[in-house]
Amino acid sequence: MEKLLGYFWTKFSEVENRLGFQVNKNDNIDGRWLILGLLILYFGFLLAGSQFMPYSKFWAFLGVPSLQPSFIDLREVLAGFDCTRLGFDVFLHDPCAVAAGGNEFGGGNPNQQMPYPRAWWWFTFLGLSQTQTVGIGIFLSILFYALVLVFLGRISTIEGAFYSLFLCSPPIMLLVERGNADIILFILITGSVCLSRVFSWNLVRWISYPILFLTAALKLFTVFGFLLVLKERKNLFFLISAILIFAFVWYYYSIYEEVGMIQRYFSATHLREKHSFGYRVIFICLPKFFSNPALHSSLKNKILLAVWFPIVLSYFVLIAIGFKALIASLFSKIKQKASIFFIGQSKKELVGTSFDAFRIGAGIYLGSFVMGWNYDYKLCFWLLCLPVLFQWIKKGHWLAKASVFALFAVLFSLYVSIATLSTGGLDEFANWYLFGFFMIGLLASLQYWIKRAMNQIVSCLLY
Repeated sequence: MEKLLGYFWTKFSEVENRLGFQVNKNDNIDGRWLILGLLILYFGFLLAGSQFMPYSKFWAFLGVPSLQPSFIDLREVLAGFDCTRLGFDVFLHDPCAVAAGGNEFGGGNPNQQMPYPRAWWWFTFLGLSQTQTVGIGIFLSILFYALVLVFLGRISTIEGAFYSLFLCSPPIMLLVERGNADIILFILITGSVCLSRVFSWNLVRWISYPILFLTAALKLFTVFGFLLVLKERKNLFFLISAILIFAFVWYYYSIYEEVGMIQRYFSATHLREKHSFGYRVIFICLPKFFSNPALHSSLKNKILLAVWFPIVLSYFVLIAIGFKALIASLFSKIKQKASIFFIGQSKKELVGTSFDAFRIGAGIYLGSFVMGWNYDYKLCFWLLCLPVLFQWIKKGHWLAKASVFALFAVLFSLYVSIATLSTGGLDEFANWYLFGFFMIGLLASLQYWIKRAMNQIVSCLLY
């Protein structure tokens, strides 16, 4: 086994070196044109296909479990605005919801619940209605892609190809197709990051904190994006951390009953392991996969199972190589007098919007993963981390090899996750690797004053 891993390690190193060369290559063409072109092609095929069959069926053919009516998640939020204006507490009674059989005038099941915190209905004054769903959904989709292009800046063609595959993957398209609330949170967070890139004023730079707090009030999981505060100098770090923690604890306490009701709602009505990620998903998918009676009921399925095992073996070899790259890089730095957190980047390189975005994206993914399970469209926040991965590869950072495998794991997870149950949850092994990678990457991106304190602790433990 050691020789086998050694052979694959050598081949992987060759691939990494070639990829590193391609990423460092100066392109005359901005890779964002490739992203834009493939998105136009994707939606062009979707539009053309809808002339011959319902668009939801054509989208399902592309791996996106589409539902009708269009932008159904956004439609439910807008229905909440309608019912709030009619005098209902939509958190408990939402007869305007599509799921309740209602419309903007109500008329549906009065016991239908809206599984979002009441903070969403602070914005009822905007006058939005579910009759405007399609227009608002298209606007949010265009804004989503536009902000991504602005956030990425000029990129190489190979980066453009990678981001194109990312944005056209089933989970990201599921986010767009449903008009899910997470697309609004992504727009708010990425918009604040882009603003901090354009303006260097502290007032604009700090606006990201109230925006992050607003997103956490709307959906609690973005509280993990508060790790953005790790970018600050020591005094500001403690001040801003104290303010954010106090404000969120107070808010959470004030809506504690709502949180419990939302958790019970999803536990009772949703099959969360399908199209989901999190530490619990793999322990649900594997037993279901192997206990499925259909798996052994026919010769066809037995042949598929026989083919499945060598694929899984190859996949696990790649996973082992990835972990070897990650752990080997980690321990090689520990041997250097506990200097693990100082190697590879200067103080100047650790400051900037790319690292700000990385801390937000990594924090949200790590926190969401620990929560147990979340729908795959939350993986859109990976995009905030990817520019730093390409930067590490270009500059030969000590996490460069692990970053190459992380890029592979990202695409593998995005394209396999849509069939999580039928593949035995193979994507979840990639998600576990990415959990470890982002944990170590987040430590590597810490400010120097934090690293210095951590190095002192490691030195005391090892020497």
